[in-house]
Amino acid sequence: MSDIFQICILSLGHRHITAMIAEIREDESMFVQSVYRVDSVGLKGGKVVEINELCDAIKRVVSHVENQTDCRVDGVWLCISHPDMVSQNCVGEVVLGGAQITTEHVCDAFTKAKSQILEPDSYVVTHRVQGTELDHAEPLKNDPIGMHADVMRRYHHVMTLPVLDFQNLQSVMHRAGYRIDRLVFSQFASGEYALLEEERQGGVCVVDIGHETTSIAVFVGDALVHSACLPVGAGQVTSDISTILNIPTAQAEKLKHQRGTLDLSTASPTKNINLSKSKNSESVTYHKLALIINARYREILIAVFQELADKESLGLLKHGLVYCGGGSRMSGFAGFTQGFTGQMTHIANFPEQIKFADELTNQLNHFSYQSVCGTLKYSQSKHHAQSVLSEEAERHWFSGFVRVYQRSVEKLRLLF
Repeated sequence: MSDIFQICILSLGHRHITAMIAEIREDESMFVQSVYRVDSVGLKGGKVVEINELCDAIKRVVSHVENQTDCRVDGVWLCISHPDMVSQNCVGEVVLGGAQITTEHVCDAFTKAKSQILEPDSYVVTHRVQGTELDHAEPLKNDPIGMHADVMRRYHHVMTLPVLDFQNLQSVMHRAGYRIDRLVFSQFASGEYALLEEERQGGVCVVDIGHETTSIAVFVGDALVHSACLPVGAGQVTSDISTILNIPTAQAEKLKHQRGTLDLSTASPTKNINLSKSKNSESVTYHKLALIINARYREILIAVFQELADKESLGLLKHGLVYCGGGSRMSGFAGFTQGFTGQMTHIANFPEQIKFADELTNQLNHFSYQSVCGTLKYSQSKHHAQSVLSEEAERHWFSGFVRVYQRSVEKLRLLF
């Protein structure tokens, strides 16, 4: 029997809705079979605003990759970026009295941890285990099941969404005909896409500059210690160009990528760019265009560093910041960012663990496929496996409780 299985990844981005089908092979390698994207519709700022349009777009992209791979998709790994995502660190303590640690104890620790921070209108979407402390010794990175201790403290990074937003996502996927196998925040996808193991261990922040939002995630000692989704993005640069130069948004986007730069030293203050093909066309200098772009990127970076400062994370970044997403592809970005922030700056490269056919090279090297590639890598990572353990234990415990309850009710019914 073959150990090869297929997985479908779906990313709901602010500019594109993207689907991927990949094979997970016996040697645990990942091979992309098909990818496809369409323009994003039905979403605004990460929220569902038009369920029918979004549903139709999802069905189009998933049907396309199904047809390309002769595969039937029932469930997807769904990657999103949401400005109302809230993340918090919390700890659950369980008194064991020398007993052997079981999945039930792990479940209990997670339940106690999230009860400290969960609001009535919030839903826990996912979490990342940061470590386990037994009898106040140094935290363990590996799973503690099977060990003995008097007291176990288990540290978690918990990420939540407003209940209504989560329900709207469920409704869209149900209407489209697909179940959500796993909901993944873009911070996890970005971390897997962009970071090396050495960087995660030593301290690093991955910054994913998208169209409408910028997601950040701080890793120290291979643990996720802070994450956030900021309501600023590269789309605001396009809006600034459109407004200031009085040109359509599509033209502003094209101008930004084809003629824009963050490097003021290369932007001529005397050389003009014509804004239309007519003889009496309005024009703008390369330098003025660069100044418009610079101003908004400064605001984005200030928002990122303010968030890091507020959470006291700046001193943890031994390996600096690693940038990904479409906003990081702006000409002159690396030099501008390092000069403006004074922090070590890297631009993410495509993860070598993911393989694909030659004909997909141009597509997968485009920034719009980073989320699906990162989610694919996350789906097979030890970080996902660790976070699932507590949730599976909790579901196992709850289903056991339901079975006991049902048996008790049946016994009472027979008695009376």
